[in-house]
Amino acid sequence: MAIPTRQEMRMPLLQHFADGKEHYWQTLKEALANHFALTPTDKQLLDKLGNNLFGSKLFKVLHSMWAEGLVELTREGEYYRITERGQSVLRQPPETINSAFWNQFKLPRVDAIIPVLLQYLGDREAHHYLRVRDALTNHFSLTRAQQRAVYIHSGLAWNRHWGDAGRNLRRVDFITLSSGYFQITDLGFEVLQDPPEVIDTAFLTTFQLPDGELERCLLQHLADEGPKSREHLIDSLVLRLRTDIYPSGQNLWIRNCSRALSQLERAGLIASIDKDSGFQITSLGYAALILEPEKFPFGFIHRLQEAASLLQELEPISHSPK
Repeated sequence: MAIPTRQEMRMPLLQHFADGKEHYWQTLKEALANHFALTPTDKQLLDKLGNNLFGSKLFKVLHSMWAEGLVELTREGEYYRITERGQSVLRQPPETINSAFWNQFKLPRVDAIIPVLLQYLGDREAHHYLRVRDALTNHFSLTRAQQRAVYIHSGLAWNRHWGDAGRNLRRVDFITLSSGYFQITDLGFEVLQDPPEVIDTAFLTTFQLPDGELERCLLQHLADEGPKSREHLIDSLVLRLRTDIYPSGQNLWIRNCSRALSQLERAGLIASIDKDSGFQITSLGYAALILEPEKFPFGFIHRLQEAASLLQELEPISHSPK
């Protein structure tokens, strides 16, 4: 016995709604079982295999079709009815009904939202987040059901979904969010003036460094060049890291470099000398470069501090008379 997949169940289920009437979701199970010619023995076997496996698949298909605006819920969620969008699919069915066809009814991918959001903010005006949300909703022609839906597998409602696109753009300082208003930055605007072929999450990662890379570069620069001022360190890193891509968008790196300096100082890997000389690397900082020359993974600095603290505790013991 071949268990029908959710993909195989979708069109027969939609065709069952073609009469435009309300259908109780439990009765749909029997209708689909008849469509796939499942015998009572088959249904019993399916129930034993997967805790009502057939009914579970049906529920997930119904939920995704509701989330895609093909059917709507009635009577407090116990009944389903086809929507005009679902009827349009039945009136003009495609030659091939595959996952690519059904994907057009799902929420747009974050990668598809990112360039639209950036372009919308390209007028350099501040836009309230509700206005931004409505503009994106209209652009992608989302139904009310799609806006409200929470997908079983991804758990993404529309607000959270487009919000992920905004967070990705904010993370690389292409846009800002202040007091509920989005606005494009100089760096984001510069990207729009000379756009790459595709603006997506893969492109945005080129404006990010691996975790701890800034800290490692700062320490290495101090080890190679000796004490330097904050301004010198930041300027050197900005030039070293980003002269090849949108060099005028330096605000992101100035802020991140300043944050990395503060973290290194708090951890004791660098020390402030005075206002003019700035910072110098400490013995603990040299140890960090020796132990972890390529990167500073999460928690490495904390572990290094613990090791230094332990060595300080052991030093009196090592010098005590035998």
